[in-house]
Amino acid sequence: MPALLRTARRRRRRLHDDTGAAVVEFALLVPVLLLFAMAAIDFGRVVATGIAVSGAVRAGAQYGAQSAAASVDQVGMIAAAKSDFGEGGFGALTVDSARTMCRCTSAGAMGACASVGATCGVTPQAFVAVGAQRTVALILRYPGFPASYAVRRSAVLRVQ
Repeated sequence: MPALLRTARRRRRRLHDDTGAAVVEFALLVPVLLLFAMAAIDFGRVVATGIAVSGAVRAGAQYGAQSAAASVDQVGMIAAAKSDFGEGGFGALTVDSARTMCRCTSAGAMGACASVGATCGVTPQAFVAVGAQRTVALILRYPGFPASYAVRRSAVLRVQ
């Protein structure tokens, strides 16, 4: 009988033993924590790319806003935007547009400088606009989310 009693006590102790509980909990939580970490990395990449694209279009618009001569230099605005973006190491930037627009000094809609100048009666204010985009592919596929995001930004500055 004493041997049977000792065996029963050992079984009861094993049933109430928490020795491996921490390992099991860790094994269950690691995949969830890794998923959260990867989602945070993907979100950070999209935000960082957005900041870099914003800076690039701003640089292109600043180039065009320097003078009236620079405002019609679309190639120069595109080159300035791509040059600024290239320093961040985010890959290739697609510059959608680099154009000059005009508006009457009394506000109103923007349009082509020749047509706006004819309706104003005075020299219209000139603006340059640069738009660009960069597609960011996510590291992981998340249910309900696209596999990539197109980050688009634009900047409009008045010509000096």
